[in-house]
Amino acid sequence: MRHWTEYTQIMVSLFAMCTAPALVPVFLGLTSEMPASQRKRTAWICASTVFVALVVMVFFGEPLFKVMGVSLDAFRVGGGILILLSSIDMVRSEPPQLSQTGGHPASNNPGIVPLGIPIVAGPGLLAAMMVHSSNYSGVADDLVLVGAALSMAIYVLISFLFGERVVGFLGSSGIAVITKISGLLLTAIGAGFIADGIKGLFPALA
Repeated sequence: MRHWTEYTQIMVSLFAMCTAPALVPVFLGLTSEMPASQRKRTAWICASTVFVALVVMVFFGEPLFKVMGVSLDAFRVGGGILILLSSIDMVRSEPPQLSQTGGHPASNNPGIVPLGIPIVAGPGLLAAMMVHSSNYSGVADDLVLVGAALSMAIYVLISFLFGERVVGFLGSSGIAVITKISGLLLTAIGAGFIADGIKGLFPALA
């Protein structure tokens, strides 16, 4: 059992890396064509995905990466490609028609990919949780890390549910603008992931 200040440092570092409020425009952009009920469901799916991903990192992160032969840099490249593909769809999409009824096919729901992974639970956050789990190996430590993962999920959920309220103020035109801007932002994020991953995989290119 560690001192509570060490656990506080863990929480602070994770909250600093989980920039959920800053990703609200991205969430709105990816869910712009969804009815309100589906948008809320996507927020819950994203939060659940973040929680599961972080818990997996606590208990199986490092061994899983080793068994699969996947490096963090390769994960960065793959995640960056997923983000780039999503951003292209956002930039090229037609202005959404906001609705309060209807639904989106579950297979098209972005709550898991790319929103949950790798946008919210990206390589940095997953790596941080994996490092913390390797440094703190006791049962009490694991419980604290699971609690930290739950806190991250709640943080994401609250941020995105609050973002849902923004839709009513912006309307179709406002959401269309946010979608385009978010698409450009995601393009930069994806390119950054890919660049960092390539530098790690091929140090001579750095």
